[in-house]
Amino acid sequence: MSFLKWSPTENGKDVRGLDYARLTAVLIEAVKEQQIQSREISRQKDEQIEALKEQIAQLAADTWQLQAEVTAFRAQNTDRSKIAAVSAGHQ
Repeated sequence: MSFLKWSPTENGKDVRGLDYARLTAVLIEAVKEQQIQSREISRQKDEQIEALKEQIAQLAADTWQLQAEVTAFRAQNTDRSKIAAVSAGHQ
């Protein structure tokens, strides 16, 4: 890695250190990449939320339609039951 550096000392031993200028550049690029990834994840999340909202709206509409059909079916059967009861009473 280019931000690591070794330099000899006066007594001949190697000293390991960091080139902070180069390290800072690497860290800045890493943060930029992380921000790009974060924005992409946020965009995907927002798309998923919108899709779920659309599904919920469709399910609500379908529920209302089914409730209306059940109500109509019950009314129709109630009328038939009354007609059958009246017919049975006249016989």
